[in-house]
Formats: sequence, structure tokens, C-alpha cells
Amino acid sequence: MVRARGLDRTIGVGVLLFLAGGVAQFLVLALSIGSVLPVFATEMLFFAGVGFVMPHSVAGMLSPFPERAGAATSLAGFFQFTFSAVVGLIVVASIAGSAMPLAVMNLLLGISACVAFFATVALRARHARLRSGAIR
Repeated sequence: MVRARGLDRTIGVGVLLFLAGGVAQFLVLALSIGSVLPVFATEMLFFAGVGFVMPHSVAGMLSPFPERAGAATSLAGFFQFTFSAVVGLIVVASIAGSAMPLAVMNLLLGISACVAFFATVALRARHARLRSGAIR
């Protein structure tokens, strides 16, 4: 998919999967559907987005700085695990016999990922033109 669509579009697909999974999971729990299977299915949709976003984001992050790949990967891993720990603590502290805090967090993460991705389209396009030499 990356070769056919490029890194940016592949990440865009993942971000949309984040949003779709978050919205679907929130709706499943808000509508009180009695089965746990829809919750698992929507969580799988959300994590399919993770599969599209995480490896390709790291590749895109490292490509301009191959000589500093080790330091950049370490720093990105630190931020990723720190953010995950904080979000996990918030969700666990909020759970009161319901999966709704997880759904709300997934919805918020999906929305914020979409906002961040689509708000920076022009910036990433300009950066790509600078790297290709089209802009001086």
C-alpha cells in the first residue's frame, strides 16, 4: 500500500480507521448493545489503524535523519510509552463497571489524530517540496 499510495496517504487511511473505530465503539456502548463482540470488533478496527499509522510514522520520522536514527527512535519510543501510560492510567481510573471510558478515550484519540493529520497536510506537502528541491 505504501508503494502504491505513498507514506502520507497510508498514514491517512490509518488515521481514518482510528476515527471509525472510536466512533463505532462509542456508538456500540452508548446504544447498550448487549454483546461483547461488537466492542471487540470496533477495538480491532481501531488497532488496524495503529497498524497503518505507527510503523509508517516512524519510517517517515526517520527518513530525513538516517544518521540520527537511533536517537530519534529512542526519543519517539519514550514519548509513545509515556503517553500510553498516562492515557492508560486515565482510562483505568475512570472505569466503573463499564467500557465507556475506553470508548470515550478511543473517540478522543481518533478525533485528535484526524485533526493533527489533516491540519498538517500543507506543512508536510511543503516539506516534501523542499526536500525534492522544488522550492528554494
